[in-house]
Amino acid sequence: MQSMPCIAVKQDDASAGAHAGRARLAIAIVAAAMAMLPTLAAAKTPKEFLGKWSNNLPRCEQVNGEVDVLNVIDSGFEFYEIGCELHRPRRGPNGTTFAAQCYKGGSPWHSAKVILRRFGGDKISVRILNFPWVSSDPDTFERCKGE
Repeated sequence: MQSMPCIAVKQDDASAGAHAGRARLAIAIVAAAMAMLPTLAAAKTPKEFLGKWSNNLPRCEQVNGEVDVLNVIDSGFEFYEIGCELHRPRRGPNGTTFAAQCYKGGSPWHSAKVILRRFGGDKISVRILNFPWVSSDPDTFERCKGE
C-alpha cells in the first residue's frame, strides 16, 4: 500500500514536469511574439523613398507657401503640417501603396491610403487618398542634394 502513494507521487511529478514544460514553451512563444510586434507594426518604407525631398529645388528648407520639404523615414513621412505613419507596403504598377494613419496640424489621426512612386531618377510622387485636408492628386518632389 505504501508503494501506491509513491507511484501516485511519481505520476504527479511526471505530470507536473510535463505541465511545467508546456508552461515554459507557452511563455517562450508569447515572448517571441511580443518581440516581433514592433517589427510587424512599423512598416519598412522601401529605401528608394527614404530621405529629404523638395518641391522647389535647389531650395531644401521649408518656406511656408513657397517650398514644401518632405522627410521620409522607415515608418512614415512628414511635410508642412502633414504627417503619415505607413503600414503594410504593397508594390504595384503605379507605385507602392500603404495603409496609413495621417494627421494635419493638431487634428486627430485619420485612416488613409498613401501611394509613393519613384520616377525620373530623383523624383518622387506622394498621393494621399481618403484624407480630408489634401487633394488626392499626387504631389511631386525632387531629392535634395546630399541625400
